[in-house]
Amino acid sequence: MKNIIASTLLWVCILLAVVVLTACLSADAKDSDDSVVWKASRGYRKRVESFKIKPDDASKLVLEQLKKPGTFKLKSGGILGEGTFIVGRWYWFGTATKTEIYIAGYYVNGDTGKIEYRESDKVLKSDVKHLPKDAWSKIILLPET
Repeated sequence: MKNIIASTLLWVCILLAVVVLTACLSADAKDSDDSVVWKASRGYRKRVESFKIKPDDASKLVLEQLKKPGTFKLKSGGILGEGTFIVGRWYWFGTATKTEIYIAGYYVNGDTGKIEYRESDKVLKSDVKHLPKDAWSKIILLPET
């Protein structure tokens, strides 16, 4: 009888461990470094709720950065996109046209407020869920002010 109870408890523990690990892995996959969520989507709102830095504050940080001498110039030929999407834990601020969004631009970490400028020659179409492979050719951490 003790063997049956011990065996049953062991299987229950194994099952619980599998359930917990699966939940952790699926949650991590949703916020992976290359996952993209778009403004006005439920995923975007949920991601923003988990951030310390809100979109307006991130926008202010980038606008201050753009005023500094020697700042990185955004690609010309479009408009400044402000937080149009989030990649992983980073807001994007860069150049967009009616049909394309250039991946290159300023990225503000929603948890810390750190700013990076990321160089790339790639573009996104709206509603993609992940960045293309090797999205950035160079990532430059900008000094804090």
